[in-house]
Amino acid sequence: MSIAEIFKGEHFALDENKLIPIEDAAEKINYEPFCEILGIRPKHLFLNTDSFINRYCYWDGLYYHPFMSLDMAILNFNMGNYSQAELINKRIKYVHSAYESKQWKEIIKFTDKKVLFHVYKKIMPLIPEEERANAFLEIHVRSESGYDIDLVRSVIDGPKDASYDISNARMKPIDGYYIIYRGSTPESTQVDEAFSWTLSKEIAEFFAGRFDSNGVVYQAKVHKDKVKAFIDNKEQEVIVFPEDIIGIEEI
Repeated sequence: MSIAEIFKGEHFALDENKLIPIEDAAEKINYEPFCEILGIRPKHLFLNTDSFINRYCYWDGLYYHPFMSLDMAILNFNMGNYSQAELINKRIKYVHSAYESKQWKEIIKFTDKKVLFHVYKKIMPLIPEEERANAFLEIHVRSESGYDIDLVRSVIDGPKDASYDISNARMKPIDGYYIIYRGSTPESTQVDEAFSWTLSKEIAEFFAGRFDSNGVVYQAKVHKDKVKAFIDNKEQEVIVFPEDIIGIEEI
C-alpha cells in the first residue's frame, strides 16, 4: 500500500460501502468486551476496509471514532480524570444530546473530518436557512473530500459572511472575469462537472501532482458575479457552478 493510499484512507471522507459490521467480519474478532467497556452496541462498530491504520471505527450516523485495534488497553488508558472509554462515551452522549436539543454547532465541533458531510446532511434541517451556507463552507474548509454538487447547489446561494465575497481576493478581475485554475487527477471529479477551483496556478499544480498522480492543470475564467464563494486561505479557492465556467483548457 502506497503513502497516498494510506493518506486517503485516513483523511478522505468515509465510504460507508467499505464498512463491514463487526458482527459480520470474516475474521473472528472478540469484540463483545470492547463494546461493553465502551458502552456501545455492536451494530455501531465496524471493520473499515478502506483504512490501513485505523482498521476499526465506531459510527452511528452522527458520531464517528476510529480505532487502530480493539485492544482493551486503548480504552483503559487514562486521559486526565477519565479513561479513554469514558471520554468517548461522554462525547457520544453529548453529541446525541446536542442533536436532540438542536445544538447543531456543538455537533459540528465534535465531528471528525471524515464524516463532516455525512453529518451535515443529517443535521441540515436543524440549521436555520440563513446559516446553512456559512455552515457548509466551514465544513468544506475542514474536509478533504465527500461533498457533491447537489449538496452545494442546495445551500451555497444562501446568505454568507462578507469574508467569503470574491471582492476580498488579492487578484482582481479583468473586464469582470477572474482567471481560475484546477489541478485534476484521474480520481478527481470531471473538470466540466467540478465546482472547486483556485485563483492560484501554483496551487492547481500542487493538486495535479499530489500523490504522484501525474495529473493535469486546467485554466478557465468565470464572471465575478457568478462566483458563489471565495475562501481566502492558502488555497485561494473559488466555488462556482460548472455551467458558469468559460473556456476550459488544459495548460
